[in-house]
Amino acid sequence: MNNNLSRIYRILFVGFFLISSLQPITGQEKKVKKETKTPVQIEIVNTEGLPVSKAKIVSSKNRHTYTVDGSGKGTISLYKDDKIKITAEGYATQTMSVSQLEAGKVTMKTIVGYTGDESRIYTPFGETNERRTVGAYSKVKGEDLEANPTTNMMNALNGRLNGLFSMDNAIISNTMDQGLTNNTSFVRTPLGNIIILVDGVERSLDYIEPETVESVQLLKDASLKALYGGIQTNGILMVKTKRGKKYENKVRVNVQTGIQKPTRLPKYLNAYEYTSMYNQALINSGQAPYFKNPGNYVNGDPVLYPDIDYYEMFLNSNMGITKANAQFTGGNEKTSFFTHVGFQTNGGLEKYTKYPNNDQTFTLRGNVDNTIKDFITFKAGFNAALRNKQWPNMSTQTFFNLLSDTRPNEFPIFIPGDKAGKPDTEFVLGGTAENQNNVYGMLMNNGYREGEYSYIQSDMTLDIDLNKWVQGLVIKPSVTFDVYTAMTSSQGGTFSVFEPVMNQDRSEVTGYKIWGKDTRETNKTRTSDVTQRNFAYNVTATYNRKFGEHDINALIVYFQQTKEYNSLIQKLKRQNIGGNINYMYSDRYIADLSVNYVGVGSFAPDKRFGTFPTFGAGWILSEESFMKNIPWLDYLKLRASYGILGSTAYTADGLFSAYLYRDVWERGGAHADLNGLNNIARPYQTGNPDIGFQKSYEFNIGADFLLLNRSLSLSAGYFNNKLKGALANLTDITPGVIGKGPALVMRNYKDYVSKGFEAEFLYQKKFGELQVAAGANITYGKTDITKEANPDYPAGYEGLLKIQAMGDIQGLRVTGTFADQNEIDKAPVQLFGTVVPGDFRYEDTNNDGFIDDRDRTVIANTSPSVEYGITIKLAYKGFNLDLLGYGLAGFDRVLDNKYYQIYGNRKYSNVLKDGLPNGNPHPVLRAEYSNNNFKTSDYWVVDGSFFKLRNVELGYTLPHITTSKFGINNLKFFARGANLFTISKIKDLDPESLSAGVSNFPLCMTLTGGLSFSF
Repeated sequence: MNNNLSRIYRILFVGFFLISSLQPITGQEKKVKKETKTPVQIEIVNTEGLPVSKAKIVSSKNRHTYTVDGSGKGTISLYKDDKIKITAEGYATQTMSVSQLEAGKVTMKTIVGYTGDESRIYTPFGETNERRTVGAYSKVKGEDLEANPTTNMMNALNGRLNGLFSMDNAIISNTMDQGLTNNTSFVRTPLGNIIILVDGVERSLDYIEPETVESVQLLKDASLKALYGGIQTNGILMVKTKRGKKYENKVRVNVQTGIQKPTRLPKYLNAYEYTSMYNQALINSGQAPYFKNPGNYVNGDPVLYPDIDYYEMFLNSNMGITKANAQFTGGNEKTSFFTHVGFQTNGGLEKYTKYPNNDQTFTLRGNVDNTIKDFITFKAGFNAALRNKQWPNMSTQTFFNLLSDTRPNEFPIFIPGDKAGKPDTEFVLGGTAENQNNVYGMLMNNGYREGEYSYIQSDMTLDIDLNKWVQGLVIKPSVTFDVYTAMTSSQGGTFSVFEPVMNQDRSEVTGYKIWGKDTRETNKTRTSDVTQRNFAYNVTATYNRKFGEHDINALIVYFQQTKEYNSLIQKLKRQNIGGNINYMYSDRYIADLSVNYVGVGSFAPDKRFGTFPTFGAGWILSEESFMKNIPWLDYLKLRASYGILGSTAYTADGLFSAYLYRDVWERGGAHADLNGLNNIARPYQTGNPDIGFQKSYEFNIGADFLLLNRSLSLSAGYFNNKLKGALANLTDITPGVIGKGPALVMRNYKDYVSKGFEAEFLYQKKFGELQVAAGANITYGKTDITKEANPDYPAGYEGLLKIQAMGDIQGLRVTGTFADQNEIDKAPVQLFGTVVPGDFRYEDTNNDGFIDDRDRTVIANTSPSVEYGITIKLAYKGFNLDLLGYGLAGFDRVLDNKYYQIYGNRKYSNVLKDGLPNGNPHPVLRAEYSNNNFKTSDYWVVDGSFFKLRNVELGYTLPHITTSKFGINNLKFFARGANLFTISKIKDLDPESLSAGVSNFPLCMTLTGGLSFSF
């Protein structure tokens, strides 16, 4: 803990140093009290004299943003030496002094549509605008993400970014996970990783708070991904954090606190129901009942006849969550800055223990932009996070497995001390020789673990504007260095349990057997130590210039990245040298070309580099004379792109495979046939000098519309991506005499095709004082495997082939159950153990008279093919209501976990009473495992689709005329919620994660209340 405090102090010291160092920028505030404000009447019009009703006026000294009325007019009290910034979508931003406002009327110049600040599209090494891009993207403003009350940033993006498929796995991470985000995510289809770039650098979404985000954009097609080569990805998630802006000075504070309550928890039979059903299972297996009188478990002696609801006994109904942060931002003509300090914590679901799973995270983020010469701007950014986590001395999975495995009557949790021969002790712990894991003892007497996680990110850039020498030329060298460390330690303990010894008819306790002993370690032990470093630098040169009707944007970049992991000997390196030229003629015809020369360390020197081009074109039809007179059409663009992207393979941890061309050996293990021959050398990897880049051929076409006086925006598109030469180990088609597993080389062998469509719309309109914004998006995508490593099976063996589409599940088809032995004798022979009446009867798909794996067919697909989101925003006289709905569809769940498949000594869930979510009853219950009935089959398949009310915010902002009397510019009170309800065919567990609450932490509904104010 002392280490934690010292780290916190260091972070706070740096934060206060940054803030105090920036005070001279706004030090003039001390004089404000002696000055007087002058009422200024403002009227904002366009070049045609029409009012600009959506204009915003930012006062530097008032630290407030004002709006004008529907006629473009307003009256504002300003200091004489104030600086004013006026912005409006579709118009050029203007900055002026108060004296320049004395005329009262400001004329704003119209800019070409989709080229303003609100239309920026950030790419890995630069930026463009929506008008001239030919690619597919989706974006969301950072302010919209603030409605998410949880600490999971990915959940704030679900439903807002079209094409982003994501499922949350647990509200609390596994003890060894480094972050706060526990989602399984992909873009469009499940082929390829999501690459997350925070301010242009590969970083995690962990430790990013919505209040620090300017925008998040999802880049999906080849033209926008082209220059970030070497990685197979369907999408790049571009997170742009806030920076200071000239003459926009503000301090903002945000606080919210609330609870998180499990959405759904598994339900199990009580002791009476369990013992009755277990007796029935024995009878069904031809055995005698074990429990003579299950009725004794109804309000019986708690030592003789325990009846324990483990979820009720060891889980609180909810746990707490608190988030608090503050931002300091401002700037003048030369320097601008942004600083953020934050704290967030959540956890505490486990009862009794002093160490429930709990995260505490401190964050500090700051950046400064300083013009050191008239043509050179220095930009620096810094982000630090310190996370501390404590939990009982077992993993989250172990804890929930104890709850879901321990039967209600297995043993009493507590036994009075006087009954157990310990009169000086209030109680001792129950247990058995076979199961000494008393949950109370595991929480209280087993010790605890602690994790300390720190993340430091830094980046520096020089913005060298050479315009006065070469018009339009800017050079930007940039360097990044990130360090992540994770250290976990434990202080263990053991405890004894008392097993009651019963008389023959189990009517009384005759004594106790003691298992284990009580110990407590006095020292902590380091259990893991992880260090990761990411170093990257790049140099970009951009050339943006217009020659009459010809408009050129060009970019050249050199990029190199090195990743180091203390668990790996080798460093992981990538290099890119690439260029892009975007040409626009007459503000309507667009051509885009990118070429990237990519290098990765996976391949032999002569295969290590590859050149990959992309092409794109766009046509803004709405600028054509034959489209000008359509009154309801404001903007229409057609766009298309095609490109080839090269990549290497990535592991499940997000690391690319290194040195695939080399033979690698490892030491360890024992020889199977020679006793005493240990620590042998064996092949870990057989190199292939001919292996090379996977190549993705990506085609994208789409259209963007703006309709009904710019109130309705629409976008639609189609994509078709072909991945050829995907890396594979051909174990299944290589004779065993040659070798298996690592003895075989990786090859460019497999092929995939991903295709689908997407669409989204947003309608925004003001009706008097009511502002309405409603939108929706949907994506459909599917990936087929067109070439797989399959042996050349003869006819009738198709069931042994690998899947043909990503997400496919192969299994048997159930045609019914056997009524008697006669039916079993007449049916094809089922080769899955003993078959008895009541067991499943399977379809003989190849008609060979036997049922085995050769009869498998595709019975389900567990990869969602449809993602959709719905957003509604209403604002009226200071009140606001924001709703976000998110859903996944077009996929199945296979009910194959222990909650649904029950037999023998397993804990019995309510599925035995209520049946499966697909409407099927549970198979006949038996005391032994039935290999026949629990084969993967369509009997266990259910529609996995779900829709969730992901985020809700109800807020009220007090009028500025009221808050300004107290020196506050904005004061907002709000209530927020997440996962408030779910619609799905799966009612008993959360359809987003069927392991949540069973073998992992549950997913939760979150409810918070709070306030936000600025001054």
